[in-house]
Amino acid sequence: MQRKLMKYVGQTVVIVYRENDGKLSKHKIMIRHVGESVIKAYCQDSQSPRTFRLAGILAVEIERGRPAC
Repeated sequence: MQRKLMKYVGQTVVIVYRENDGKLSKHKIMIRHVGESVIKAYCQDSQSPRTFRLAGILAVEIERGRPAC
């Protein structure tokens, strides 16, 4: 997933994310940096910078609605 996400740095994507408590959520984010275990992004939903665990990202779609990964 890390390598696939690297090509979307600077772009807006929608992720399906599993929170630490197991709850699933969707976030529209602009990816700023992809690290070894986390991504740093600007979340358009909460209008704030966020950090997401790579292990928690279940699906990624580019903004047009096409699957990205």
